[in-house]
Amino acid sequence: MRGADLRGANFCDATLVNANLRSADLRGADLTDANLTDANLVGVKWSVGTLWPRGLVEDLLARSEPLGGGGYVVQGSGNSGADLSIPPVPVP
Repeated sequence: MRGADLRGANFCDATLVNANLRSADLRGADLTDANLTDANLVGVKWSVGTLWPRGLVEDLLARSEPLGGGGYVVQGSGNSGADLSIPPVPVP
């Protein structure tokens, strides 16, 4: 899925363990209860409308640069490194 346009996609309950999402566009996507353990998120574009599993939002905000218009791009190592099987929280 590297570089894929996944805007607005529904990944609720998806198993994305070790997924290569590098440079994918996840703006407005719903990743509620998705398992992103060891997923590569470097360069992922996301927005305030993207729903991430709880526990990942704060880490992504800390590792992302704003794009403007409520969008962000993930910098750094990109690996989620967390088991994410709890309810989502909207990005503030």
